[in-house]
Amino acid sequence: MTAPTLTRSDPRAHPGMTPELASRIVDGVLLTFASGRVDLILQGFTEDAELRFGPAAVLRGRTRIRAFLEHRFAERVDQRLEKRLRAVEGDALVVDWCDRWTDTRTGRVMRSEGTEVWTLRDGLLRTWEVDPRT
Repeated sequence: MTAPTLTRSDPRAHPGMTPELASRIVDGVLLTFASGRVDLILQGFTEDAELRFGPAAVLRGRTRIRAFLEHRFAERVDQRLEKRLRAVEGDALVVDWCDRWTDTRTGRVMRSEGTEVWTLRDGLLRTWEVDPRT
């Protein structure tokens, strides 16, 4: 399995991306995250990608994003992540998400939801802005 990406030469990577293509990208990212394979997930990010998770500091680069993802996956079992495309404009996608999992430390079932804004460059995630609501 490889991470879903679009290349610069791919006509789907232009600013006129359709909602149908954007939905397929969201579905591909969801499947990649469901694998739990951080190396695979990171293939979908640019080298200089940035992650903004709520009020936390911006994480720059794949190395820092890797640490974030590894920590998240270590804390969760039985994760059930859902993502839904809300809007697409050029190379930017707005995605709602709902996440349910069991916390590995407490055994409690947890739930969180929010909105993400993804900005693509050359078919890869350049910025991943996460605004959790709960």
